[in-house]
Amino acid sequence: MTLVTGVSLATLPAAREAGRQKPVRSAAGHHLYHRCRTMRYDTLVTRAKRSVSLPPELEDAVAAMAAASGQSFSAWLADAARQRLAAQAKRAEALAAVAEWRSEYEAEHGPIPRDAATQARSELIAAGVLPPVDEERVTS
Repeated sequence: MTLVTGVSLATLPAAREAGRQKPVRSAAGHHLYHRCRTMRYDTLVTRAKRSVSLPPELEDAVAAMAAASGQSFSAWLADAARQRLAAQAKRAEALAAVAEWRSEYEAEHGPIPRDAATQARSELIAAGVLPPVDEERVTS
């Protein structure tokens, strides 16, 4: 029997072993993670293995969401991480655009009035571009 790429199933275990790396261990000898490769029809996929601790209620919620979406637990977590990274990149782009605009505006018109800057900050917080202000930090 042959896979899509023409790789014989007889060579599949050897291909798996060739791509496997030994576990990485800490100085104390604890297993940290390893990369393993698995054959998927016509591609070789590499995944980092990690041990993650979650509170039971969070684990239950993730398991339920993964099942509802037809994904594995790991695939759902990977998608969630991907979405969070994309959101952080988008936020960084927005902040860079605001900083550039502010610099250009102030070069032409002088400093932005404090009340206008405060209003703009509030709008950016409401839009989720900036994190909420910690009032204790501001007053300290």
